[in-house]
Amino acid sequence: MRIAFLGTGSGGSRQRYHTCIYIELESNKLFLDASSGNSALVNSHKLGINLGEIDHLLLSHSHHDHARGLEYLESYQNDIATKEALNVYGSEKTLLDVQGFFQFMDKPFVVNDEGVVRNNNLVTLKWHTILQGRTFEINNMMIKAHDANHIEGAMGWRLECGNESVVFSGDTQFTENTIQAARGSTVLIHEAYGLKQDAERLKIVKHSSAYDAGLVAAESHVEQLIITHISSAYHGKESLLLEEASKVYSGPIMVAYDLMDITI
Repeated sequence: MRIAFLGTGSGGSRQRYHTCIYIELESNKLFLDASSGNSALVNSHKLGINLGEIDHLLLSHSHHDHARGLEYLESYQNDIATKEALNVYGSEKTLLDVQGFFQFMDKPFVVNDEGVVRNNNLVTLKWHTILQGRTFEINNMMIKAHDANHIEGAMGWRLECGNESVVFSGDTQFTENTIQAARGSTVLIHEAYGLKQDAERLKIVKHSSAYDAGLVAAESHVEQLIITHISSAYHGKESLLLEEASKVYSGPIMVAYDLMDITI
């Protein structure tokens, strides 16, 4: 399993790019979220990731720091005149929101319920609506969506191939749904916007603390926890997040950073 973090910051981050994670499970290569701007393109290039080999992207939700990078991934698909569209998976609400911001762009394409079609009939993006709890298969990889506790339509994902599995919480407050999804997984990638002491702020923005991430990891008996979606308040203070998560989870913990590239 290879996991590369192309962006690890929260929406208002001043030091980190926004969320996009590259996953390799055996021969499967895909993205979790799309970041914003062109950072997924730039950081993929820095890490030697061939975007032409990525045909699938799982969207956790439609907030701009997770979804607006799709505009630039679509442009890349058009630039290389790809024969295979980028398949984009998400809840009905997430994909409706994404279609909405594509429809407001002044570009030579048509946006419909199926995807994005350039005026040369090149299909660059295809939408795939996924229901909460649904399991589907891509090649030899099983994927299951679960509800997150963030905004309407927000979801997390479990990817499983052979004996390896990775679970992505998406943006969420603490929820038993993530615990159920992550049971026995190889890696849990969980957001941690701040610390338990930030409870009032976390409730407003509907995010998790490092304590929450550690609790989910402990309750689901995952092999390893990786914390991401770090707010600017904890840039340079990542050790505080590690310390808090380790109070409830005794396994290995890492705080992700932009361009962190690991093989497990």
